[in-house]
Amino acid sequence: WSNGTTNIGDANSDILNIRSGDWNLTSTATTTVAMTNGLNFDSNTFVIDPNSGRVGIGTTSPVSKLSVVGESAFAGGASVGIGYAGTSAPTGGMIIQGNVGIGTTAPDGTLHVMTATAGSVTAAGNADDLVVENNGNAGISILSPNANLTSIYFGSPTDSVGAKIEWDY
Repeated sequence: WSNGTTNIGDANSDILNIRSGDWNLTSTATTTVAMTNGLNFDSNTFVIDPNSGRVGIGTTSPVSKLSVVGESAFAGGASVGIGYAGTSAPTGGMIIQGNVGIGTTAPDGTLHVMTATAGSVTAAGNADDLVVENNGNAGISILSPNANLTSIYFGSPTDSVGAKIEWDY
């Protein structure tokens, strides 16, 4: 003990108790910390499970490589999927590999928005980019202010406006 600093270097030591105050562990070399039973901060704020190779935030039982329970925020953007590993997401946006389900864990198309099941039905393979499903009336609303045009365009590489549906208020 010297000037409030404790140095630990004894290979026979297996317990470190810090009673109060701020503390720092520093090293100028690469440091490996091996903890057989994992690392847990504040019960379930941040958990590392070395046996499964999983990290949990807000949970003591992570079910995937990274499990987050509670609200999450991505300030710069997020890339999801192994195909996007190392790919920068658009600022304030997200890129996702694979199909996305809202209200379903088994999306029928690229984006599947499900309020309730429509029964034993799946989207047609040539029209599954956007699937909207409900057990009653279902629809898509396109909203714009008065005196503005509302449109749906159908196009191809050689004709960006092959057909269109428009409503001009």
